[in-house]
Amino acid sequence: MKLLVCRVYLLQGGGVILYDFLVRKTVAILAPKLGCEANSPTYDKLKYGTHVFYINAVKTLLLVIVALILGILPYVSVFALAYGALRIFSFGVHLNNSFLCTAIGFVFYLGSVYLSLYVDVPLWAKIALLIVATVGFATYAPPHRPKSVLSQNTNARF
Repeated sequence: MKLLVCRVYLLQGGGVILYDFLVRKTVAILAPKLGCEANSPTYDKLKYGTHVFYINAVKTLLLVIVALILGILPYVSVFALAYGALRIFSFGVHLNNSFLCTAIGFVFYLGSVYLSLYVDVPLWAKIALLIVATVGFATYAPPHRPKSVLSQNTNARF
């Protein structure tokens, strides 16, 4: 277990260095083409968007690989589309740590699909869960988030 934790920590640290490198290089190429000056709000938005893109690309690739290995890729794809449609309106839950977000996301995506395939739940329990989830969604979405690089108007458009 100690070796696994050590490897995960090294992967996380190496990932941060790799993300920073890719973001710096990509922004250095795109910023002049878009007319962005360093330390301007537009530059910060470009840097933020590029960082988010790379993080999500890696997470998606890992999710697809694990789902393929488990043989549940079609189910995970349908779940991801449905969950993505729901997040359009709720903005989702945000964590401060990308690695923690990836780990929880994997448990959520893969665990939900895997359990739904192999655990038989009675209809009344499904209805009860649907009611609880709907009430929770209506009560808590969208969540309060820390101030973003994006303006409130931009957040509202997204």
